[in-house]
Amino acid sequence: MTRHEEEEHGAGEKAYLTFEVVSLVPYDRNLIDISFLSEDQIQYLNTYYETIRQRVGPELQRRQLEEEYEWLRRNTQPFSRGTLVAASLGTLAISSLVSTLLPDRQA
Repeated sequence: MTRHEEEEHGAGEKAYLTFEVVSLVPYDRNLIDISFLSEDQIQYLNTYYETIRQRVGPELQRRQLEEEYEWLRRNTQPFSRGTLVAASLGTLAISSLVSTLLPDRQA
């Protein structure tokens, strides 16, 4: 969905269309390796997750869907440098496990 951007962007520049997110579903955190992301990209994800929590969370609570609300909270936690360390340790642990179980294969 597009929307008309009203904000001024510079001297003489015209307003333009932007995209608006219409499906508020968190990305699978297991598929994101934040070590490859810039600070701006991490901030984008954190802002997106905050938007999901603000828009979807109250509706889940209103409908008394506590299990679903807790899932949403867990899966939209902000990324941080601590997350990066935990993700790296998780990757290292999986690599070690694969190397131990399958010594002929590279992890």
